[in-house]
Amino acid sequence: MKTYSVITICLDCENTIRKTIDSIMIQQSLPKQYIFVVGHSNDDSYNIILSYKEFIKNKGVEFLLILQKKNKKECGIPSAWNMGIDKVSGDIVAILNADDYYPSEFLMTKVINRFSADNNIFALSGVTRYYNNTTKIYKNRSKRLFPILNPINHPATFISIEVYKKIGTYDTKYSVSSDYDFLYRMHINKYNHIIDNTIVVERKPNGFADNNKLLARNEAFKIASKYFHNKVLLYFALFVRVIFNR
Repeated sequence: MKTYSVITICLDCENTIRKTIDSIMIQQSLPKQYIFVVGHSNDDSYNIILSYKEFIKNKGVEFLLILQKKNKKECGIPSAWNMGIDKVSGDIVAILNADDYYPSEFLMTKVINRFSADNNIFALSGVTRYYNNTTKIYKNRSKRLFPILNPINHPATFISIEVYKKIGTYDTKYSVSSDYDFLYRMHINKYNHIIDNTIVVERKPNGFADNNKLLARNEAFKIASKYFHNKVLLYFALFVRVIFNR
């Protein structure tokens, strides 16, 4: 049976971090590791995470707490993800940011079973929904859209550690869209990536990407331009994003 490691990154997340951690620790299939990467928060985030240390260890789960330094190299979300990935010993990486949580205690059992049943699966993506809207589901779109946008729900995506070892981790020069760049690279390298709409990850609205749409558009355009050379289509996609405020 495959094992998994969870990476939770956190900055000023004292209002949400307990819900995130609890959603992992009630899973019927517990992780091999729980890795926390904590920025220089101005609230009680660090102490809240530390208060779970013995509880997590007593469940047989390795507890790792990494502090980001206040320098350009280690700042930001992609850097935090990479710092966590560098410590992963499980077969599968589950990134669950501190504003997100798993609403079902069987979620990781489903993920592990899918990976364990087929060694040719390297990534699996579910759907997302926001806390304040339990009816609207954000599904993954066709991978054919990769040249012009990111069609995959990264917060609900689970990736084999082998993929990171082969194609690298998240490009830290993209502060908002590094997930798009990584998933695009995975797509180009033809890793078997399946969709399972029965897996749902809940997200807090108005996250970093939602609040930085202009930067996200500019980064997405640069990433798409790097891998796709139809400039007319790329500019059209950018225009559509501006019109629909995406």
